Amino acid sequence: MRHRFRHAHDSRGTRLTHAIPEFVGHPYSGDRSHALAGETYTVTETGQLGPSVRTIAPIYDTDGSIVGLVSSGVLLNQIAQENRQQLPGLALIVLALLLMSSLVSYVLARYLSRATNGQAPESLVRAQALNRAVLAEAREGLVLLDELGRPCSPMSALGTFSI
Repeated sequence: MRHRFRHAHDSRGTRLTHAIPEFVGHPYSGDRSHALAGETYTVTETGQLGPSVRTIAPIYDTDGSIVGLVSSGVLLNQIAQENRQQLPGLALIVLALLLMSSLVSYVLARYLSRATNGQAPESLVRAQALNRAVLAEAREGLVLLDELGRPCSPMSALGTFSI
């Protein structure tokens, strides 16, 4: 049995073609009203082959009147089977993304640890608050410059002097 199908019907709903030859000549059991009104539409119905998603469209003759209908579809169990076949590939993609995101998190954590000298976020917040408080209260200050005239920290300035 084929899982994808195309059937033709006359305007009265009599099947002209079918995947199972015994059903040719029998009436179409689904809703044809939209197609008979000139509309192409997609519907989920249970037909002779089982539950399916199908698109039904009108067939026009040269003067523009509807002379028949064509329906094309796929069985729902075939869609489910194709989805199950794609699960291993999808699981592999999810696993690869998980591994990559873990690696990025690890590299970022190491970078941040080095950039903050291993200090915890709480101690960084306290140090920032202390610096702001000291700067807010300072009326006078001293700016240390290196040999090239750039501002530098007291520790680096002390390292340039020799005793």
